[in-house]
Formats: sequence, structure tokens, C-alpha cells
Amino acid sequence: MLKRLKALWNGLSPFTRAAFMRALKTMVQTAGAILLTHDRVSGVDWGNVADVAAMSGLLSIFTSVSAGVPESPLQRQEEIAAPQSPPQIQEGGASDENHGPDEHA
Repeated sequence: MLKRLKALWNGLSPFTRAAFMRALKTMVQTAGAILLTHDRVSGVDWGNVADVAAMSGLLSIFTSVSAGVPESPLQRQEEIAAPQSPPQIQEGGASDENHGPDEHA
């Protein structure tokens, strides 16, 4: 059984693995936050914790699909292949990022 899961995991694309790991981390963080808000473990509605954690994982997958996964090796390769130019420094030491077109002195 473990060999089959390992083979399945290794067959996934790097993006899919990174998105899955990000969703799993989000689910654990969400469940942890819910549990920390209760004073007693016996008062926790475990079904609600599971539902909210699953929804946060699903939303994390949607976010990864729409915006990309920064942890993905493919995302890092794209960033390396197309580096952004540094901001231009003007006289007086101010960069273009700090001023709009009408704010230059």
C-alpha cells in the first residue's frame, strides 16, 4: 500500500505536489487555529473542524491554480528566466517606485 502511494506521489507533476503540500499546510493551520480557540478539547465539534479545514484546503488549491504556487520548482524557474529589472534610481536618490508620474520634483 505504501509503495503504491509513493508511486502515485512521484507520478504527480512538481506543481501538483507543491499545491497539495500548500493545501495540506493550510488545512493543518486552520484546524490548529480552531482548536486553539476552545478551552477544552471535549467541547470541540470535530465535524466542524474537519469541514472548515477541508474548505480551507480546497480554497488553497483554487488559489494555487489561479495564482501559481511560489514553492513550485516550475514557478521558480519562470522567475529566474524572466527577472524583473531593478527600479531606476534618479538624481537625489529616489527610485521610480516611490513617486507617481506627477510627483517628481
